[in-house]
Amino acid sequence: MAPDHPPSPAETSRPLKDGTDATPLLEPGVTCWKTAHTPRFGMVVDCEDYFAAFREACLNARYRIFLVGWDFDTRVHMLMDRPHDGWPVKVGPFISKLVDERPDLRIYILKWDIAFFTMVRQNPWPWRALRWKMSDRIHFKLDGEHPWGSCHHQKVVCIDDRFAMMGGIDITRNRWDTRDHIDHDRRRRNPAGGHYPPHHDASVAVEGEAARVLEEMCRIRWERGTGERLDPPPRAEEVEGTAETWPDTLSVEAENVSVGVARTMPPYKDEPGVFEIEALTLRAIRDARRLIYLESQYFASRTVALAVAERLREQNPPEVVVINPYAADGWLEEKTMDTARAQNVALCRKSDHAGRFRIYYPVTKRGKGIYVHAKVTIIDDRFLKVGSANLNNRSMGFDTESDIALFCEDDDAIRRDAIRSRMIDLLAEHLDHAPPKVAGVLRDLDGRLIDTIETLRRDEGRSLRVLCPEGMEDLDDADELMVESQVADPERPEKPLRRLKNKLKWVFDW
Repeated sequence: MAPDHPPSPAETSRPLKDGTDATPLLEPGVTCWKTAHTPRFGMVVDCEDYFAAFREACLNARYRIFLVGWDFDTRVHMLMDRPHDGWPVKVGPFISKLVDERPDLRIYILKWDIAFFTMVRQNPWPWRALRWKMSDRIHFKLDGEHPWGSCHHQKVVCIDDRFAMMGGIDITRNRWDTRDHIDHDRRRRNPAGGHYPPHHDASVAVEGEAARVLEEMCRIRWERGTGERLDPPPRAEEVEGTAETWPDTLSVEAENVSVGVARTMPPYKDEPGVFEIEALTLRAIRDARRLIYLESQYFASRTVALAVAERLREQNPPEVVVINPYAADGWLEEKTMDTARAQNVALCRKSDHAGRFRIYYPVTKRGKGIYVHAKVTIIDDRFLKVGSANLNNRSMGFDTESDIALFCEDDDAIRRDAIRSRMIDLLAEHLDHAPPKVAGVLRDLDGRLIDTIETLRRDEGRSLRVLCPEGMEDLDDADELMVESQVADPERPEKPLRRLKNKLKWVFDW
């Protein structure tokens, strides 16, 4: 008979199956690239706050701004209300003025090459990029060093060697939104004048040694993509009169913590693949005691779903809550990611003998789906991971990704409370309740998250809805072929064509 409640948070750390103590969650060279100290750690939710923090941090830059992204659009507005500081609110003019006003400042922009050529057909902004190509202080490069079919998906901002932001947010169109996700918000308009749906996203901010690690990662990407090696910028302690870089608008989640930087890099040419994000995600799921909370654009990774299903089959499993958009954006994504999600959800529900698995999607007050683009993992109140990696096959082994993870020990009550408060804050946004209300219900229900959500969510108005993707019985042969071949969502560079060839061979032989 299944237990009535998830395990108590006071339980000791989960042992491995052989009875030995669990290995560290953040293990350099295995589950992360490096660990580093940050005096301050903050999380930015939704793009209104992110763009404002980005603009303020850039105004404090003195020597170098690094922008590494999947996409980049100079036409987007960082602020919807014009400030009185004399600086532009549109990205392109803002960057141009920065270098005009700061003679020591250099700006490096590295963008995935395929996204660039797609945008050339859609709008004229690359002409500004071409002008920048002629500048000796704005360096705009396209990165085409990747396996065929993969993409550079990292989203990183580094200011000098002192401050950095990384997560799911690109400085591009169709991203800006407030945490209210208002229906028909006239400010939610792309540069071409069209309106786009509500958008939910997240990134984190670090400083000090952690910022230097991210700056090093950007320099490695720059050298790999352009062949040009850059020296580190001057350190803050070496420069007199260095200004504060941490934006005043950015809250601090935790102070003096160690974080891990994890990456995905597909094998390419003579370089082996790096799969730290997959290893970290699977180890975090394995080590969960009471709760696995996942916000992601997709729930399509078979490896992750198998790990979740294994936990759900335990006698007293943890709760698993997944927050997704109602549907993926685009026909191909719907055919691949949503079909794979249907398979994975069916697997998890079949394994869920104790009623510990739920998948939801957020909606506005008028019931319109809010597009979830955030990539957030929270395990119990001890682990928080935010980055660019989705829960799909590509992010685990085929695209270039980067995540930051914060882990705290059992006796670290202050940081555990910070992680718990962040999850409550995210749920409060999705459920349209004040964080103290969510915290109170969660406390009254002894930490049972699914019961808390079910108590607070509404069937009308802004809230979370239960997601019921179509079952496997509704998939046609084309859908199944698309998922099984992994053509659009491959685990590794060598798999898509080989798997499609084998599947087609089986079909024609039959």
